[in-house]
Amino acid sequence: MVASLTRRGFLLAAVPAIKMTPSRHGVSLETSRVRVGFPHNGIDTDAMRAFTQLVHQGLLDIESYLSVRFDADYFGREKIFYRVSSRVGMSSAHGSFVRFPLRRVDSRSAPYLRETTHVLMEPIGKGRPPTWLTDGFASFVESHVAETYGGYDAGVFTRGGNRTVDEEARGHLNTTDGRRVEPFVRRSEEPPNLRRDRERTAPPYYVLSHSFVKFLVGEVGSSLVAALHGERDLSAGLRRETGRDTAKWKAAWLEEIAKKPKGVSESKEKPRASPADARIHIRASFPARRPRSSRLLLR
Repeated sequence: MVASLTRRGFLLAAVPAIKMTPSRHGVSLETSRVRVGFPHNGIDTDAMRAFTQLVHQGLLDIESYLSVRFDADYFGREKIFYRVSSRVGMSSAHGSFVRFPLRRVDSRSAPYLRETTHVLMEPIGKGRPPTWLTDGFASFVESHVAETYGGYDAGVFTRGGNRTVDEEARGHLNTTDGRRVEPFVRRSEEPPNLRRDRERTAPPYYVLSHSFVKFLVGEVGSSLVAALHGERDLSAGLRRETGRDTAKWKAAWLEEIAKKPKGVSESKEKPRASPADARIHIRASFPARRPRSSRLLLR
């Protein structure tokens, strides 16, 4: 392990040792925390090493920000496995297995921070949370980590991440497609055409979800929003912890983004150091506007 330089004010502990071995589909690169599979004749060795190091560091940065540790007991494996393939059409995470299209890795637009966040949140939510929360939170974390720790925001749905998402949300609310999906931001069900008509439905839905979650994080903290993934009744959990249910928080968000000046939207929270041997947990630390209690537990 070799000590690295300071990046954006944060000292990176070390450049990870990377082990490269042949695999059935191509070649596998492995660090102490991640394994990344690449196809034969996909990208060159330096690019494979660079992406593997990026994914490794991204995992450490997200764990540091959220005070969450990859749950090896829950998944039954010690590392997250990422596969890069020309046969994959869309990035996705299922359990501790993540897929990326080769073209996105090659163009530095693979949403590795977003999909890694999905993996880390899986043991908390166990597949129950609504899409607006899981995807909105993953998009927020992707932008926040890229902006404050390093790496890159893939920009799948937003042009400028947390800095511009509110402006982009306002733009979508002025369109027919945006107004059509807006009611589903806070509901448990997805818009009916989210899978079938992604070109028209996905961009406004995911941008609005991202903006709403960013607003919640700014008001009650990332710890509480992360813990909400484990609530069976999310609106009731918000009401218990903050005095407002989801509908009231959404109304406050819509009012807020309607009056914000264009281009203003930095992440409010600052990064925190990760505990040395953290287990899966969420610290009950909230900003100035405190919820009324801290009874929200992870299940």
